[in-house]
Amino acid sequence: MTSVLTLGLRLAWGTREQRLRSVAVAVASALGSGSLLLVWAIARDRLLGAGAFHSEAGFVVVGAVLMVALPVVAMVATVARLQTRGREERLANLRRLGLSAARTRLVAAVEVGVASATGVLLGIPLYLGLGWLTQRIDVTGQPWNPYLFTVPTYGWVGVLLGVLVVAVLVAAWPPTDQNDRSVESDRGRTDDVRRPGLWRLGPLLLGLAVCGWSVLHTFGDYVSDAQAYVILVGVALAGFGLLLAAPVLVRLVADVGVKVARGPVTTIATRRLQARPGSVLRVVATLMAVLVVLAGARGVIAAFQDLPQYEEAERSFSQEQVAEVSASAAEAAGIVATLNETPGVERVIALPMTLVTIEDQDRDDESILAAVATCAELKDAGARVPDCVEGRLLVGDSRPDLLTAKSGTVTALTEPQGPYLEPPDELPNREGPSAGLDLSDAVTVPADDLYDWGVEGGVHLVIPPDAAEIGEVVAATDRQLVVHGPPGRGLTTTLDQAGIWSYSAYDTADYDFGQSMLFLMWALAAVLFVLGLFTVTVALVDRAAARRQENASLRALGTSPGVLRRAQFLEAVVPVLLGTVSAVLVGWFGGNAYLSFGLVDPLPVPWLLLAGSVLGSFVVAGLTVFGIGSDSGPEDVRRG
Repeated sequence: MTSVLTLGLRLAWGTREQRLRSVAVAVASALGSGSLLLVWAIARDRLLGAGAFHSEAGFVVVGAVLMVALPVVAMVATVARLQTRGREERLANLRRLGLSAARTRLVAAVEVGVASATGVLLGIPLYLGLGWLTQRIDVTGQPWNPYLFTVPTYGWVGVLLGVLVVAVLVAAWPPTDQNDRSVESDRGRTDDVRRPGLWRLGPLLLGLAVCGWSVLHTFGDYVSDAQAYVILVGVALAGFGLLLAAPVLVRLVADVGVKVARGPVTTIATRRLQARPGSVLRVVATLMAVLVVLAGARGVIAAFQDLPQYEEAERSFSQEQVAEVSASAAEAAGIVATLNETPGVERVIALPMTLVTIEDQDRDDESILAAVATCAELKDAGARVPDCVEGRLLVGDSRPDLLTAKSGTVTALTEPQGPYLEPPDELPNREGPSAGLDLSDAVTVPADDLYDWGVEGGVHLVIPPDAAEIGEVVAATDRQLVVHGPPGRGLTTTLDQAGIWSYSAYDTADYDFGQSMLFLMWALAAVLFVLGLFTVTVALVDRAAARRQENASLRALGTSPGVLRRAQFLEAVVPVLLGTVSAVLVGWFGGNAYLSFGLVDPLPVPWLLLAGSVLGSFVVAGLTVFGIGSDSGPEDVRRG
């Protein structure tokens, strides 16, 4: 057993190529374990600490971890199988020297396991360092919780052992027949020359057709469950179908390239892509799936951000905070004075609030609430009513009975109301002063203009202060004090500390959850992009090295190293660029299809993600050309 372990260690750090392979395995293991721990901690802190959607947050945390775990497994498995042909030739030689199959696999496991274990241990300080940097980022003022920015004990054990086990199992997998595993074997070429079936385009085209129908269709205010399921299935089909269709698309590009090729560079690259259209895409598939999900996930977050409570909270952080305080007519002046002396309060607007009744009013309808204010006071309070006319009643267009009424009765509210309107027969005041109200000259405005402002629930009517015969009502009615503070959070807490009960229309918990989801999405994008590019880079470099014999033969025929390098670059950049860019566009299109039945504005084109895909594709392809054409010798020609 000792000799087997010693032999595994010597193979891991023996020749220059073996050392480079071991370093690659160690880096992959460090990146895999560190990124998994980091995403786990970020998801726990941001989502579980947001204070909203507790039951759903746990599922999102699990989904985020799995979203990183799959690319990590693919990365570690890919790197652990580096230079498969050369490594398995050495293991085959060990078999010829009398080493049993089990001991041969043990040697391979030790060779990769030592490097992977080193990387896993390096992943711990990598996680700690990146975690420290992450906690320096301000996410809308929401503090990081050191008790939540952790990974459970079972998570540590699962991540550290899981990465190591994946690397060891892949390395120790029994070698197959040499002809089956050879990168350049004749049998492999025969299989790869076979054109990918056009049936692969079916799911993609069907999914895109459903998404296109969803984007172009007008759903109105109602979407049936069947329509929603069809759209979601279409989005899933488009993403899955792209992975199936990618080899067909690469083969089509290669066929066109062969026909229009005018030089050896294009000819060599396109011929190789014709022979193996799916070889690179098998490695890029994980990165493509990640990009589809990332580009489409923005649609889910956009739908969440379209909620009124989220928009109100965002306005509180970007413009100003608004809170309400209910007060009786007698107490209003004293409370206003206290508020004006409270730190963090910028201004207070006192609006008289009244109750309006009309003839034939349905008793089951909510009460008709009216504010007494001028256009200037409405604007100062935070209401946005562009059609406001000074001295005229304003009526929201949401109640047909109010729009057709010619007159009504305005009554003072003599007890502070709760934050929600109550049916008329449950209102506590029926003895306050009242007066007639002329509604024949009212100006109709959109109901949202009277609802989308500081007073919770909005109002149905706005009565000018100089309206006839309402002076006594205004003097006796309750006030709604609209309190304004600077952008940020904590205005209601400040008022509570001052002994004043207040209510705010926005929900910081929902807003924090939405911002946490957005931050987690960008964190996932950064982590997965790095993992995907590393995996693709290592795999393509290894594949380029496996072409050493073929390049040596081309050199012997007079092909220059520059031509070989440009051909290798073109062969690598075409499938990677085609796969990543198409994945981003399909994900973006699917996200817009999801938003279409929620009546949310479509997503803008993800230029940043597209630019990153293009730049990453060129960088990866550029890394594959190092050493091409300069490391081939006569022995490679003889081996080829």
